[in-house]
Amino acid sequence: MRIGLPDERHGEEIKACVVLARYKYPRLAEFSDVLPTNATGKILKRELRKAGAAARTAAHG
Repeated sequence: MRIGLPDERHGEEIKACVVLARYKYPRLAEFSDVLPTNATGKILKRELRKAGAAARTAAHG
């Protein structure tokens, strides 16, 4: 869920509220301005996985 909070500089800022089951907690989080999408606007999870795998490989040498 997203909610708006008052912000002096921008007027309002967005806060994301996330609830997960205890056994489904993320070990990694990434913030991005854009997500890869196809022509119909569907998020391309395979592209996110590919980028995540490449970043993890680079970080671990």
